[in-house]
Amino acid sequence: MKPKSLISVGLSVIVLLLAACAQQAAPPQPAAKIVTQVVEKEVTTVVEVQKEVTTVVEVVATPDRSTDPRFGGTFKPAARALVQFDQALSSDGPSFEAMSLIHGYLYRMQDFGDPIPDIAESWEWKNDTTLVFHLRHGVMFQDGNEVFPEGQGREVTADDVVYSMERWATLPGSKITSDVKDVYDSIEAVDKYTVQFNLKKPSGGLFDQVNGLSNLAIIPHEAVEHYGDDFGKHPVGSGPFEFVEYVPDDHLLVKRNEDYWLQCFLDEIYLQIIPDDTVALVALEAGDVDFVSNVPGAEVDRIATDKRFNIYYRPSKTPRMIMFPSGVQDFQDKRFRQAIAVAIDSQANGPAVYGAVAEPGCGNLSKGLPGHVADLCEKYFPYDLEQAKALFAELGWTDSNSDGVLDKDGKPMEPIKVNTFNIAGLDKVLEIVVTQLKAVGVPAEPELVEFGTWSDMYISGAEDSQTNERRLMLWAGCGGPGGLQLCWAKDASFGKVLGYNDSKVFDLVAQANETVDTDKRDGILQQAEEKLFGDYWVINATGPVGALMASRKYVKDYGSRYHFDNVCTLNNNVWLDKQK
Repeated sequence: MKPKSLISVGLSVIVLLLAACAQQAAPPQPAAKIVTQVVEKEVTTVVEVQKEVTTVVEVVATPDRSTDPRFGGTFKPAARALVQFDQALSSDGPSFEAMSLIHGYLYRMQDFGDPIPDIAESWEWKNDTTLVFHLRHGVMFQDGNEVFPEGQGREVTADDVVYSMERWATLPGSKITSDVKDVYDSIEAVDKYTVQFNLKKPSGGLFDQVNGLSNLAIIPHEAVEHYGDDFGKHPVGSGPFEFVEYVPDDHLLVKRNEDYWLQCFLDEIYLQIIPDDTVALVALEAGDVDFVSNVPGAEVDRIATDKRFNIYYRPSKTPRMIMFPSGVQDFQDKRFRQAIAVAIDSQANGPAVYGAVAEPGCGNLSKGLPGHVADLCEKYFPYDLEQAKALFAELGWTDSNSDGVLDKDGKPMEPIKVNTFNIAGLDKVLEIVVTQLKAVGVPAEPELVEFGTWSDMYISGAEDSQTNERRLMLWAGCGGPGGLQLCWAKDASFGKVLGYNDSKVFDLVAQANETVDTDKRDGILQQAEEKLFGDYWVINATGPVGALMASRKYVKDYGSRYHFDNVCTLNNNVWLDKQK
């Protein structure tokens, strides 16, 4: 064989070895460095290649926690209001982010990128409706708790995936996402480390950032049986950090899981609960917290250029929207809802509150996302006070006595509450919206509540519990890929609580969930988006709003926090540079 051919074989083997290392290594703790040498002589034992290849393993010591400066320390991020830590019963972002520190998942997601292997090392589609996951060996449930005493944790197996999935699918009150519920048929443990999902029909969204199986936390049945309904207050998982304590409205403390399959650098994470973004930023600048997930709009430009901080941009852009309850008589006329919509200057409100991270656009899907409708603002949401007044006049509502409040048949319009929660600048959006509605004679009243109260009303509320309330729901959410399916599927909490029941939208969402072709799926979601917003059951208070996140400069190897709080993964491992 010529030397040129020998070099080619050598390079091929090097590539194969490097690929194998990339798949199997657990950064940042390499136990050995592989050096591949090609020996130029004819092979004496033929395997698959035709030249002898010698692999020299140079042993490198595993990083020592006592001497490696990356190990140790307590990371102190600010967190918004938390609810509980049972994945099956939770659908709010802050709680999910916190849970992702404690629980293990088949895979994790980061910034709408490719799935990051977690409990599952790999997966493949056997056909359009059969998805197989191969589990990592040696993943352990956390010990040192009432369920598993210290040193008595047990391995996560395929049976645990089956249990967690079946519980998610059948638990009363479960927040299983519609895209999974619509397609899920059954699950089976093929062997100890192999699990197979059987679907009723193909699915295009099982690996979405905020939908699909990314919401499936793998939990031990022993913990659920032990704690019962209080499991969400005493979570036991297989994630990188173990639950220590939760003090409502104050903090959540988790400590490093010593048995985690990756060697994480941090000792502890102390999530300081600060619902107000302005207060959180003050704490960051004072050094009281290490990270904030949402810099207030008025401070974005200043913080983005402040050399004391690392800057991260959240990939999701989420509009602030208003949804009408269906049972209120006034709201049942489309012209009334349209009048409210065109009285709100949504495209100016975003920049006024959120500054540079606000963008133009209407609907809940920002530019570049599947289902985005580019001309939604132009077609349905022009800011037009005269049109708003004219629509109200068609319904008999005028300000006949010039007192600034619309009236009909000699009776003033009943007050309309606008309800929201106290995070993410929503208090300021609420103030602006109420002012704009009053400008056309609508007696709007602001109603600002704690996030937990709001969640009880609209996320955990009973079916139709808000249907007949003369109250508009203002919130931030449903942005990002899968956002439309998450919030407006037939079984989604908002619609059920508010009595929204549009079979056309539900059918389109279900159809999108089972459409694998991305172009076709995009078209179906556009139809659903236009139907939902074109009927004015949901309207914009702002356009899409991104988020600037910031950490102290000594925080290293952190990514953006969105849905998952990825602190220790195959892609990154947060540490604190104590010398800075």
